[in-house]
Amino acid sequence: MDHSFGTWIKRRRKIHGYYAEALSTYQFAVSELRSAGAPGCLTRPEEKSTFAFLMDQSGWFEFRAGNFWGSATRFAESLELIREDADPEVLYHIHGNWGYMALLNGEIEDAQCLTLQSLADAQKLDSAWHIAIPTTVLGIVKYQLGNTAQAYHELAHSLEGKMDPHDFGAAGSLFEPG
Repeated sequence: MDHSFGTWIKRRRKIHGYYAEALSTYQFAVSELRSAGAPGCLTRPEEKSTFAFLMDQSGWFEFRAGNFWGSATRFAESLELIREDADPEVLYHIHGNWGYMALLNGEIEDAQCLTLQSLADAQKLDSAWHIAIPTTVLGIVKYQLGNTAQAYHELAHSLEGKMDPHDFGAAGSLFEPG
């Protein structure tokens, strides 16, 4: 595998190209729905959840493309829209995405708070996959706060009894003794 700087730049451009394409797609969908009167015309919980999810994903790709302020605005707006209906799936994504952005932006306490909420949302979904992501991010948060032993312990033992390593398919062998 070529590890040269030029190859890294090409891969980075390719990835950021996908982010820009995804961002454009989500922004178009949100814009079209706003033109049709959303969110004000949305009355059913599933309509609000769908719109909030589209806004959250738009925020996610804004963040991944480097626009922290735009993404924070999208996350806040999507959270406000969905808060009343409390769709745990959408809340999981909003809190998780916003928490991860806060972590990478150096806002460790905000990252911890948002990611803990994402974990609570994931537990409502009773999905090992959903639980694994905020659990991992919380381990990184604890590490950033200087709690390395606690971070290691929690990461190493957080999914015991909740997940069969075979749930990971081929990657499951990474979790099996060796």
